[in-house]
Amino acid sequence: MAGTLIFLLVSSLLQGALCGTFNIKMPQNINVLRGSCVTIPCSFDVESRFEKYLDHTCKAYWSDSPSFTSINAKLKPTKDMTGDLIKKDCSTTFINTNLLQRSKYYIRLECNNALKYSFSQAGVDVSFIAVPPSPTLTPSTLEVKEGTLVSLMCSAPAPCWSHPPALRWTPNRGQSWETLQEHQDKTKVKTSVMSFTASHLHHGNKISCTAVYRKQDGSPDVTAETSLIPVISYSPKDVRISVSPSGPIREQQKVTLTCSSNANPAVENYAWYRAGRNQETLIGTGRTLNVAVSTINSIFFCKATNKIGVKQSSNLQIDVQYSPKDVRISVSPSGPIVEHRKVTLTCSSNANPAVENYAWYRAGRNQETLIGTGRTLNVAVSTINSIFFCKATNKIGVEQSSNLQIDVQYSPKDVRISVSPTGPIVENRKVTLTCSSNANPAVENYTWYRADGDEETLIGTGRTLNVAVSTINSIFFCKVTNTLGFERSSNLQIDVQYSPKNITVSVSPSGPVPENSNMTLTCSSNANPAVRNYTWYRADGDQETFIGTGSSFNVTVSKVKSSFFCKATNALGCERSSKLQIDVQYSPKNITVSVSPSGPVPENSNMTLTCSSDANPAVRNYTWYRADGNQETFIGTGMSSSIKVSRDTQALFCKAENEIGVGRSRNMQIEVQYPPQILLSSHCSSTQSQLNCSCETLGNPSPTIQWYLNELPVNHSKCEIFNETLNRTILRSFFTLNQPHKKDHLTLLCRSFNSLGSASQQFCVSSQQISTEHRLLYPAIISTLAVLLLALLLYVFFIRVQKNPCKNKGHLTDENNTTATSQPLTEEGNEEPSTTEECIYANADGLRRAENLHPANIAGPSSTDLPSSGPKNAEGGCKKSDKKGNENELIYSNVNWKTKSKKKKGGKSLDMNLPGRSYLKEKCMVRGFNRKFVSNAVEMGGLYAQVEPRNMRKEVGCEYVQVKFKEQSTMQK
Repeated sequence: MAGTLIFLLVSSLLQGALCGTFNIKMPQNINVLRGSCVTIPCSFDVESRFEKYLDHTCKAYWSDSPSFTSINAKLKPTKDMTGDLIKKDCSTTFINTNLLQRSKYYIRLECNNALKYSFSQAGVDVSFIAVPPSPTLTPSTLEVKEGTLVSLMCSAPAPCWSHPPALRWTPNRGQSWETLQEHQDKTKVKTSVMSFTASHLHHGNKISCTAVYRKQDGSPDVTAETSLIPVISYSPKDVRISVSPSGPIREQQKVTLTCSSNANPAVENYAWYRAGRNQETLIGTGRTLNVAVSTINSIFFCKATNKIGVKQSSNLQIDVQYSPKDVRISVSPSGPIVEHRKVTLTCSSNANPAVENYAWYRAGRNQETLIGTGRTLNVAVSTINSIFFCKATNKIGVEQSSNLQIDVQYSPKDVRISVSPTGPIVENRKVTLTCSSNANPAVENYTWYRADGDEETLIGTGRTLNVAVSTINSIFFCKVTNTLGFERSSNLQIDVQYSPKNITVSVSPSGPVPENSNMTLTCSSNANPAVRNYTWYRADGDQETFIGTGSSFNVTVSKVKSSFFCKATNALGCERSSKLQIDVQYSPKNITVSVSPSGPVPENSNMTLTCSSDANPAVRNYTWYRADGNQETFIGTGMSSSIKVSRDTQALFCKAENEIGVGRSRNMQIEVQYPPQILLSSHCSSTQSQLNCSCETLGNPSPTIQWYLNELPVNHSKCEIFNETLNRTILRSFFTLNQPHKKDHLTLLCRSFNSLGSASQQFCVSSQQISTEHRLLYPAIISTLAVLLLALLLYVFFIRVQKNPCKNKGHLTDENNTTATSQPLTEEGNEEPSTTEECIYANADGLRRAENLHPANIAGPSSTDLPSSGPKNAEGGCKKSDKKGNENELIYSNVNWKTKSKKKKGGKSLDMNLPGRSYLKEKCMVRGFNRKFVSNAVEMGGLYAQVEPRNMRKEVGCEYVQVKFKEQSTMQK
């Protein structure tokens, strides 16, 4: 085929060439089936002048060289192997292809005249193949509807015209016609056409065309095959139904029906129908159907539909098997039967498979008695043998007929009472009693009786009776009479129901119990129907709290859990018991303290305290305590207590006690109010450039501080004032005055006041005292003076042993109590020793108050507790006492002054516990130390230890002395 195409291409290129020239037409390539013959198509033209030389002497020669002659030609075909050269047909058939080689061959024309020419301008390439090319099917695919007339053409190349291939159809669907066709390029093709009518049987079955090439060299034939698979569209075929499970099916058992068919395209819809009595009923769609079969639902068919058409299956009859149906009895003779006469009973039914056994029964009083077998039964009837039924049995099951009642005449029997409404009856409700019996002929008379133990009381007549029932009116019977006799019913006991009654609660253990004890409560009652629910409640005044269920209930009793009751409930109602009050005993609770009068009270007022509690048994003892931090101080007994309050009296509580235990109240905080007092911690310090004073005051309500400078109120424009609240009763005020040395004498007063009163303290400062600050600038002078001071102090010590003079500076005035205490206003650590005689003594009472007045300990002292001073004291003088029995005895000491350098900011206070029972004492004139205090070194150290360091605005220096105390008797020696 490739050579043919090339030949056509060359031929088309040569068209238009000049006529009357030497020209050759042949394929460029040709495939030769090895061992088989081959025909090379060929045609030529010669120049016009050589046309006349074309005759029967002309021969064609082939060689693999463009230039050759008949003498050296490789192939010299005979005349019968070559076409009609006169007609310019040079086609050549080579029977023995073994003479050919894989090469390009050219043709030469020689005639016995002047025409001799080698066509070197074109040649044919000869190639050898082992397998022939596949035939061609037309059409190459086949998609038609069933019934369409189809023609298939198979074409195979014929390389050897004398031995074309044989074409064979598999399978042969119909008649076929073969032809050898020649193409325009002189190549030839073997064709075969097969015609048939398309059927669904052809769908998907391959149709093939085989070309058989016979070889001339004696080797086996070779074949080439082409096939197609036809696609035939057809309506559903072979529509059929399969059933699962197969075989006989029991009635009402479900089966799965499957509809199958052969269709192309595939089935689009399956529809199911039930067939019966010339009707078809659509019952579902889909390829499968689940259906319960029965005697009237056992014949089915399906329809399959696709785009081509629809097809119906044949009917499927399912063998439905069922137990006997329509079992019935016939009797002979019919009509009323005299008691004890024989009758013939016949049992009939419909069943698949057939009935295997018939059984006969006598029915009576909810019993069935087997009396025989077989399709028929002969029996003598009576009053107890007048109701019959039969049972028919096959492999599937058994079915029973309805009862056959034979009309047998007899005296009244089976006398019974029915009640309406039926079932349990609520007490005092009316019911209708009906007396019935079996009697033939009919009953003539009914009588009613109430059964009271062994007695019968006639209460009425008639077939029915209306009566109100109760717990004592609930047993009845009736008597029935006809012409053959009479009979009485059995007693009818009516179930009279009522709501719970007589509900009681019992407790275990009984009697008084301690709080938090476990007790068992039991609820009992009388009820019909029985109580179905017991519920327990705790009574809390007018409230009831649900606590549990059950006829018995375990509960932990307490003061608030001591009253209980239960409710009993049945179907008719609910009733509750009376309350059960349990005597729960417990220790005192809810202990409270009330005070009269209430609210803030002045100091030293009388108050009445009352302790109340809840206890069982009653409280037998009340005790009162004052709370002092973590300590309790007993202050009295009794439910009520009267006390005089002071500023120490702030937190009180009481305890209540009974036989069970003791309870305590919360602390009662009493707010005690008192006028303000100025604390001894108030002080002043000064430098050359500044005067700093601090005033601390104590009072309730919280006091207010006002400063006076030279008897005039101080405002913030001239000096700095800063107030600091330490707590709700203590206020500290800082006063700062710049350049105090410019004033000759300063009088500074701190006044504290609240709604109850006021107090004041005066500070006196002279310019001489302030000028001492300059000595800090001369360390060399201070060192020299320190030596002089040591000698001076030794001299002063001996002088004071004899004279004991004292100077007072400044005074403290309480505006409420008109008493005063002198206090020197000094510079801490900067005042140098006076040249006059000085005394250092201590008043123990004053120091004790100084310890107690510190804000960290108590609220502060009263101004009435300070030692008073006369007018001379107010002027700053000092009075000496020589009386040995004087209350404020003097203790003399050697005073050694030492200079203390300025403390570093934030430094700790001075350690007063120096060895040898000597202490560094600040050189400040403090009045009020007595012998008892000074002789006690520990108390002396405690005084300084309690003085907290103050944050002053400017660091100052202070001079200290080392004081060694001696007894007076030693000094007098």
